[in-house]
Amino acid sequence: WLNSVSRNRYQSQAPAMLRIISLVALGIVAAAECEDCEEVQMLQERPLKALQQETMRDCGSPVAWPCSDPTIAELALQVINVENCAFATTKSSTIFRLDLTSGQYKPVCRINGHCLNACGIDPVSSHIYCSNRPGSENLMRVDCNINNEDIFASTYTPVSGTVCFFGKLQTTFAGNFDIDGNFWFKEAIFNQQNQGNIYEIEETTISGLPTGSSTPIFSSFVTGGETPLLTRNGLGVVDDLNVVTLDLGNGLQKYVTGCVGNKVAFQQVTGTLMGVNPIFLDMVGEDPGTGDDSSGAQWLFDGRIFCAYNDGTSGVIEILLNSINLGTGKVDAIRVSDSNPTNSNDGLNCLKSRPPFEGGGSGDPHIQTLHGEHYLLLNQGSFSFWNFSGVDAQVSRTKRLPVNFQIFTHYSGHSSYTKGLLLVDSTGPVVEVTAEDCRWRTRSDGTWRLIEGPELLTRRDAEGDAITAINVTSSGQMNKHVELLMKTMQGFRKIGNVYAMCKPRHHINVKISMFSKKDVLLVQGQLGHHAVSSPQLQPVSLLQGQKVSLDQDFKISKNWEELGGSLKASAYLKEVDEEGVAVLKACSAAEKEEAKAICTKFLGSPPDPKETGKDHAKLVANIFEDCVFDVCASGDQAAAELAAEYMNSF
Repeated sequence: WLNSVSRNRYQSQAPAMLRIISLVALGIVAAAECEDCEEVQMLQERPLKALQQETMRDCGSPVAWPCSDPTIAELALQVINVENCAFATTKSSTIFRLDLTSGQYKPVCRINGHCLNACGIDPVSSHIYCSNRPGSENLMRVDCNINNEDIFASTYTPVSGTVCFFGKLQTTFAGNFDIDGNFWFKEAIFNQQNQGNIYEIEETTISGLPTGSSTPIFSSFVTGGETPLLTRNGLGVVDDLNVVTLDLGNGLQKYVTGCVGNKVAFQQVTGTLMGVNPIFLDMVGEDPGTGDDSSGAQWLFDGRIFCAYNDGTSGVIEILLNSINLGTGKVDAIRVSDSNPTNSNDGLNCLKSRPPFEGGGSGDPHIQTLHGEHYLLLNQGSFSFWNFSGVDAQVSRTKRLPVNFQIFTHYSGHSSYTKGLLLVDSTGPVVEVTAEDCRWRTRSDGTWRLIEGPELLTRRDAEGDAITAINVTSSGQMNKHVELLMKTMQGFRKIGNVYAMCKPRHHINVKISMFSKKDVLLVQGQLGHHAVSSPQLQPVSLLQGQKVSLDQDFKISKNWEELGGSLKASAYLKEVDEEGVAVLKACSAAEKEEAKAICTKFLGSPPDPKETGKDHAKLVANIFEDCVFDVCASGDQAAAELAAEYMNSF
């Protein structure tokens, strides 16, 4: 237990650069998992200032991982050591990227002579740091220069990385940065396998590290302190960890968290720690197995946790943090990608990047299909925006039922802006929002009601078994993130995310993200594949020759209520519809320049035309051009504000 004696001892002896947060055994380390581990408890004896007195062998200037490149920043990376690395004659560790189309790991950078673990990318400097394990147990920087490399080329050969040592750490195999640049790691005490302190190396220490050495440092430690504050026994092991900020009853605090088989562990590490125990929650939906499966690589993308399991069958599972229920001890989990079998591994990524497990289309009326087509809709009325069917939900081992999600949009006015959005889950839940007030509503037992907060709306069969679900999460009353889920034998699987940015009395921007190319091929509607014969108008000069289409193939003759919408929404859409065909408002050169200035204010400068061949740069260029058109057409900056929210969703 934490007591005043140990606290005072800690305060008098430990340097400010390190805080031992808690002696937490987030698990028992199985002997099979530690064959390559030295069964030695390393004691930290000297603070960093001693390291600065060492005779250093300069390891050169650091090389930042290119987190500023969106294509690289979204990569889910794994460090994978050679088999039995500790005893191998030739030690080697390689940084791999997860190929989402195959679930395979493709090599990016090879580091010879070392076994790595507890890796993370510093969000402040974008430098990679790891622990050299087993062996010198040093904190080390890993430099991989891929800035001029095409790592996605089929002929790509991984670059050779170099390392830089900064001094000893306690023995660890689980570590990572938090979003503020502090490095956290969990000690592994192999003679007492159910224990392990959690340490924090603060950002000021990381940013103030000396030049470092090209060879391991055995005589000094990066940080000091050897008195544990909190002891807990008999808990499960975390093979990797992330640090998130959550309110789990004690206000917003930082938690070290990790997937442990079919459970998720949370250990509070800030605030008052007296009597604070780790929290273990059972995964609901996607179950990685019997509870003995290891997740050696875990990622935190933009505050969202993803765990890649080593068994090759469980894949990558996202933990839906908004679904945490401390009362039931459960949290929802969904599978987002395949992942090949791995071992002796660790995960790392650019923490501030959006998750890579998505690919999507959008419309507002600037349509970006799931297959990369981009055009301007020039029509009014209700349209089939996204229709997903042709696959069965596995309700039980003997029961399969068809999935049929439909999303309808209603475009109004001569500029064809999106004014209504309707999500229909076959015979199950219905959700809608209109630009009248941007309030989300659902129909329950024939009655429409507001959705005030996060809510899981489930479609069930006659026996009460779940088939599909619409998971509505909040990012403010007017902006919602909706997850579309289908049942499998492993639980709910995420088909896609719906993001809707809405401004009352203006319009709605909508984006659909999907995670499987097989699923994308099943999509019909405006975001699906367009037949070559689909009627299009000639490109217009208003927006640099952008294609324009009527999308008659996807227009629906039924009214909003017949599609499943509410009477209130139907009345509003009739009110905002305008007579006659949609037309383009011509903008003068001066108006275009003014619109560009407004869009630049909210979106930043457009990308260099030389860069628009790259997928992300091309997407940003399209959004900017669409913003210019919308500001020209509407005459105010509301369109630019919505465009900025839309861009931030990527």
